[in-house]
Amino acid sequence: FIIFFFSSRRRHTRCSGVSWARRCVQETAPMLDMKHYSTLKGDEEKRKYLGEILFGILMQECPNKEYVPQITGMLLDKEIFETPEEIIELINDHEDRKERMIEAISLIQESQ
Repeated sequence: FIIFFFSSRRRHTRCSGVSWARRCVQETAPMLDMKHYSTLKGDEEKRKYLGEILFGILMQECPNKEYVPQITGMLLDKEIFETPEEIIELINDHEDRKERMIEAISLIQESQ
């Protein structure tokens, strides 16, 4: 006679406890790798890389996940940010990014 016991509860994970969301989001947040960025050739290649980073950040911050592709596209528009360096400033400035995200969500909702 053999008895098997399986527990579905995971214990002692890195993201357990009260601060799970905060810690896990910080651990998985996309980081801007300036060493990699410096190896990219031309503005289009740099914008594509920055777009991927920005998309990842917005997926964590935006309450309306379905809008993230549109918001990312809006923020990468050359009429808004003429140079990749301006996009880097946005990536590094949480308050500015939050304000622009809220504006973009409003524009998207108005157009629907």
